[in-house]
Amino acid sequence: PEDLNHFDRAAKLLMTNTLRDFQMPFVIPRIRELAAWGASDACREFLPKTPPVHKKTPKKIPAQSQTLISGQRLDLSIQPLKFTADFELATSAIDIDIAAFLTQANGKVSSDSDCVFYGEPRHKSGAVTLNADKSIDIDLEKVPHNVERISIAATIYDADKLNQNFSMIRNARLKIFGTRGEIATFPLEKFTIETAIILGEIYRNKGAWKFKAIGAGFKSELAALCKNFGVEVSDN
Repeated sequence: PEDLNHFDRAAKLLMTNTLRDFQMPFVIPRIRELAAWGASDACREFLPKTPPVHKKTPKKIPAQSQTLISGQRLDLSIQPLKFTADFELATSAIDIDIAAFLTQANGKVSSDSDCVFYGEPRHKSGAVTLNADKSIDIDLEKVPHNVERISIAATIYDADKLNQNFSMIRNARLKIFGTRGEIATFPLEKFTIETAIILGEIYRNKGAWKFKAIGAGFKSELAALCKNFGVEVSDN
């Protein structure tokens, strides 16, 4: 009817007419008629004009990397449980060895196989893998239940023989990556005579995993570091 110019009243009228004329055999034709009328110019003139509603497209927030300092902790419970710890060097001819030690509550490994290094680059559980580029992949879902801590270390190969130490390295940093990109970076600097560094450690805390940036350096080589974590090392 021409005297109707309000959407609510028009909608009620349509519903009344629909219910009055509703008969089972004619459901589909009636729906088609209403759909055709709704798309017509007559319908647009009959109903009041309303501004279109524009839905805002949510902005994608890029992952932001934290810059860590020594002693700072990173909560891994909100991150993907698979990430890469990568020790990077800007420019250096020094040969760096990366190792990971999977230790129990007493700070020692349960067996020599809990040391992941160039001679044994993959842990038997599949939780820790040392890659050819000396980055380490860690899958926390695969860490054995008796492992409370994973310590990541860097040592200089044949440091004493070559008279080398970490003061000769510039722009070194430990980077933590998740499946969505970089989570954190930990600059490593101001070393003097150190030939080994505990870069950081992943540890259990009340059922959740956390990362602690350490950056503690001392004068030692990989063999001495292994002994510190309880790994049997042959003197030969």
